[in-house]
Amino acid sequence: MADIGVILYYKGAITEALWCLTKAATLQPGSEYILSNLTGIMNMSQAEATALPVLRYLNKKVPNNSTILNNLGQALYALGETNSSKAVLDSCIRIFAYHPQANMTRAVIAKKEGKTSEATVFIQKSIWVAYSEMTDDFAGKNGIKLDYAALLNRFHPTSTEYINANSYRPPPQCENVEMAEELEAKWDAWTDRTQQITAKVSAGLEAASANYQKQVQQQLANKTGSATVSLGPLHAKAEKLYHIYMDKLSEVQKSAQEYFDNKYRRDKEYLEKEHSDALKKIEETLGKQAGEGKGAIGEAYCSAINAANNIYLMGIAGLNNGFQGKFSEPIRSLNSELMYWSQFLPGPTAFREMLYYERAIFAVNPMLMHSIFIQPCLTNNKTKGTFEAPDVKSAYCPISFRFKVSFAKVTGDCGKFDLELEADGVVFNFERDFVNKKSTIAIGAGGSLDMHNMVDGVSKNVLVPSFVGTGVDAGGAGVGAKGQFFIEMDGAGVTDLGLRGEAGVEGVLTDKGDVKISGKIGINSGVDVSATPGAVAIGQAISGVLK
Repeated sequence: MADIGVILYYKGAITEALWCLTKAATLQPGSEYILSNLTGIMNMSQAEATALPVLRYLNKKVPNNSTILNNLGQALYALGETNSSKAVLDSCIRIFAYHPQANMTRAVIAKKEGKTSEATVFIQKSIWVAYSEMTDDFAGKNGIKLDYAALLNRFHPTSTEYINANSYRPPPQCENVEMAEELEAKWDAWTDRTQQITAKVSAGLEAASANYQKQVQQQLANKTGSATVSLGPLHAKAEKLYHIYMDKLSEVQKSAQEYFDNKYRRDKEYLEKEHSDALKKIEETLGKQAGEGKGAIGEAYCSAINAANNIYLMGIAGLNNGFQGKFSEPIRSLNSELMYWSQFLPGPTAFREMLYYERAIFAVNPMLMHSIFIQPCLTNNKTKGTFEAPDVKSAYCPISFRFKVSFAKVTGDCGKFDLELEADGVVFNFERDFVNKKSTIAIGAGGSLDMHNMVDGVSKNVLVPSFVGTGVDAGGAGVGAKGQFFIEMDGAGVTDLGLRGEAGVEGVLTDKGDVKISGKIGINSGVDVSATPGAVAIGQAISGVLK
C-alpha cells in the first residue's frame, strides 16, 4: 500500500497518495521506509508542521539517513527556521554531496545571505543528479550560470548494453612501418565489424520508422488513446538533458568541421609535403646508387626510406589521435548519452526507438580519421628496395537518409544535405555540399506521382494497401520531375546560376538507389547532363538487350 501511495503521488493523485501512506503507517508504525515517504509527500503538500514531529522522531532513530535529513531540513525551512534548516541540510550534504533538493534549498539560503558564489556551488551540485525546472528557474532569475557541461559523460555504457558504442573504438593509428601489416589487418577487421553493426542499427532504424508510422496512424484513429505514450517521472529531466546534449553535440560537430577544414587540412598538407621532399632527397642521394648492385647502399637506401616513412606515419598518427581525442570521442560520448536519455522521453515507443537507433549510428560511427599504412622497404643486397605509396583512406561514412514530413522532404549523408518543399506545383530546394563547401538555392515547377491515388479525398488504390503508400511517402520515395532556376554560392559569393532539370524514381529512406537523369545550363559551369548509377545500369541493360 505504501508503494501504491508513492506511485499515486507521481501520477498527481496527492490526496489518494497521502491516504494510502497514512493507512500503511497505521498498519506498520515502526517502518522508517513508510514514515519517510509519508513525511516527504507531506512536505510537498504544504503539511510541514504536521510532518515535523515525525521527522524529528525519525532523525533520532536513524540519525545518518540523507533522505530523512533532507525532509527535516525542508520542513524547517518552510516553517521559517532558517538556521536550523541550514544546519540539518549541511549534515545531509556531508553524507550525500550531490543531493538535489538539499543543495537547491541551501542555494536559496545562501542567496538570501548574499553569498552568490556559494549559491552557485550548491546549484551546480543540485543538477549533478537530477534536473528540475525549479532549479533552472532559480538559477536564471538570480544570474547563476548552470554548468551543464559538468553533466557530460556521466553515463558510461556497460558490457551488457544493447549497443555499446565504446566497444567500437578503432585500433591504434599506425606509427611506423614495422606495425603496418599487423595494424592494417586489425583495421580491416574493425571496419568489417563496424559495417555489420551499422547495418543492424540501420535495419533497426528502418523497422522503428515503420512502426512509428503505424503508431501515428493508431493515434490519429484513436486520439484519446495513450497506450504507447510514456509520461514517467524522468521525462522532464530527459527532455531537458536531451536538448542540452543535442546543443553540445551541434557545437562539437561544428567545431570539428571547422578544425578539419582548416588546421587539420593544413597540418596534413605540411606533413605530406615534408614526406614528399624527404623521399625526393633520398632518391637524389641514394636512389641511383641503390640500383647499381651495391648491397650496403641498398640497405642504406631502405633504412632512409623507412626512417622518412616513420616520421610521416608518426606525424599523421599524432594528427589523427589529436582530432579523435578532441572531437571523435566526445561525439561518440554525446551520442551515447542521447541514446540513453532518448528512452525516457515522452511520446510513442517507436518514436523513442527511432531516436535511439539514429543516435546509435553516429555513436558507433563518429567522425573518425582512418589510419594510413606504409609497408617497410625491403632489400636484397643487389637491387633497389621496394616502396609503395601510402594508401590514404577517407574518413568512413555509412550515413544516408531520406524522409518526408507533410510537403517537406529531407535527404542527406556525410557529404550533402537537401531540403525540398513542394506545394501546388512549385518546388523549392536548398542544398548544401559539405565536401566542396557550396550551397544551392533553386525554385521552379514540378510534380510527383500521388502514391495514394486520391480522388475526392478517397484512395482509389485497389491492389496496393493504403499503408504501403503511406510508408513509401514517409520514406521520401516517389516518381517525379522538376525544372528550376538555380543559384550556386560559396564563401566568396555567387559561383554559378542558370537552369536545371531532373526526372526519375527516388528510393525509400536513402538516395543510394535512385534512378535519375539530371541536366543543367550554368553561366560558369556550361551544359552538363548526368545520370545516377541506377539509371546508367538500366541504360546498359537495355543496350545489351537491343544488341
